[in-house]
Amino acid sequence: MRRKIGGLGLVATLCGASALLAAPAHSAAVSAKPHGLELLMNGKKLPITALGGPDRYNAINAGHLRVQAKWHSSLTGTPYRVQIQTTEPTVRTWRTCSTGRSCRLKHKVRMLAGEQMSWTVRLVMKKRHFLKVLSAFMVCLTKLPQ
Repeated sequence: MRRKIGGLGLVATLCGASALLAAPAHSAAVSAKPHGLELLMNGKKLPITALGGPDRYNAINAGHLRVQAKWHSSLTGTPYRVQIQTTEPTVRTWRTCSTGRSCRLKHKVRMLAGEQMSWTVRLVMKKRHFLKVLSAFMVCLTKLPQ
């Protein structure tokens, strides 16, 4: 009977040790914060504007926009999220991605003649009941008259 109990203790100890060995891999994934965030409009990287800074509008010809954010380091298995939003002409979250190295809107977005748009990309960390913004920037657009 003592040998069985001792054997179970050894198994419990080994299981606990394996859990400790696996812990650094999880913490390494959490510390691999995505970086090099950029926003592409129709495949082109446009100059960004810091949040709270002066708006610098980029003149574009496109009537329909393919919007995609890209970054380095995968989001898969981390608490990080990338959000693509507009603040002008309306405030809207178009897409939130939690896996991979890019986030693309499912549909093209129409931009009307003379319209201005401000796109915001945010890197957030999901906490229990809120999102903590880690970094963000804007790309401001104005459509050239045709």
